[in-house]
Amino acid sequence: MKALLIIPPCPARWLALEKLLDHERAARRADLELRFTKAVESANDAFAIIPDGGQILANACIAKRGDAGVLRYVFTHPDHRRRGFARSVIETLTSWFNMVGGKWLYASATADVAQPFAARFGFRRLHGVSGDPHDTLALLRRSNTEASDPFGGPAGDVTIRDVTRADDPLMVSLMQHRAGSDPRVPLAESACAAQAAVLDLIHQQEQGTCKLLGAFRGTRIVAIASVATDPLGERTYAMRIPHDEELPKLREAVLAFADSKGYKQVDFPLETLAETTAAAGVRPDSGSSSLPAPHD
Repeated sequence: MKALLIIPPCPARWLALEKLLDHERAARRADLELRFTKAVESANDAFAIIPDGGQILANACIAKRGDAGVLRYVFTHPDHRRRGFARSVIETLTSWFNMVGGKWLYASATADVAQPFAARFGFRRLHGVSGDPHDTLALLRRSNTEASDPFGGPAGDVTIRDVTRADDPLMVSLMQHRAGSDPRVPLAESACAAQAAVLDLIHQQEQGTCKLLGAFRGTRIVAIASVATDPLGERTYAMRIPHDEELPKLREAVLAFADSKGYKQVDFPLETLAETTAAAGVRPDSGSSSLPAPHD
């Protein structure tokens, strides 16, 4: 069977896709439904499916923004595996990504899943985290003409604007190449957890518990700040990614936003932790093994 390329919105096929991917956790299911049935404003996404009557036997998605994309939701029905369906949907999507100007395509998977397809489709390992029974890998597919680091170009003017669900691929890209929010967590761990962390942050914003602000150079996000909007009283808190690079414009935007919400003080608890960690001479890889939820 050949894969069918779908450019959202496509609500008519949602029930079939929902049945195929009913194992996904809440934040990923919400993202999947929004992208598939309504299309995310300002995003440029695509799905590939293997349809069979009223069923969908396999699916994959690329969420794209600018020249960056994230490959996710690659799944084949257990009764129809080892028939080349995963290869077909990935081939369809990577061809589409190339045609629409995509340059940097990220994915994450356990090593047992990644090994059969990574080399075939031009992905290479960026990071890995040991796990039981399988390691988790962060992967990148890029053309040979692109630099190894998309953030390595000349510095330009920084502009600050709100971050939305459409910016998800840009946020994931940032977290593959720059430190996360917690100084105790090494880059490899925050990179492998980036897709889940980004969707959680976006979900929190849409639930009204935080505000996401991005620092942009051109079309690329170079830093993110999350400001909690649910604390009562005059004090709130914020975090920033990367934790080890200060952008005064972004901090000013955080303080201005907090002031507009009636907060008189903004704490950056992970910055305090970074200072304590540095003073104690603790190595980043000796701390927590998971990326903490930013506003728990």
